[in-house]
Amino acid sequence: EKIIIKVDSELADLIPGFLDKRRSDIPAFWNALKSGDFATLTTLGHRLRGNAGGYGFDQLGILGGKIEDSAKEKKTAPIEAAIKEIELYLSNVEVVYEKAA
Repeated sequence: EKIIIKVDSELADLIPGFLDKRRSDIPAFWNALKSGDFATLTTLGHRLRGNAGGYGFDQLGILGGKIEDSAKEKKTAPIEAAIKEIELYLSNVEVVYEKAA
């Protein structure tokens, strides 16, 4: 099921690169989880939390926060669940550009 996100058309040049970068982050999340690298997971989650909201991808930011918080507590199950949610989100997101009011 498609996830429709409305984004200011002034960001149209930046959004495809942003989403491509998030997709390319997925293996880094999995590798860090597999190796128990909670410091990297904390950093990646924090970065996602901070960047996603600025572009209008609030759900990605929430998931980044879940990874960051769970990594600080060294809880792998919620991290794995959040990475899967990110994968699903990125495979279903559709951006609609709108002119700012």
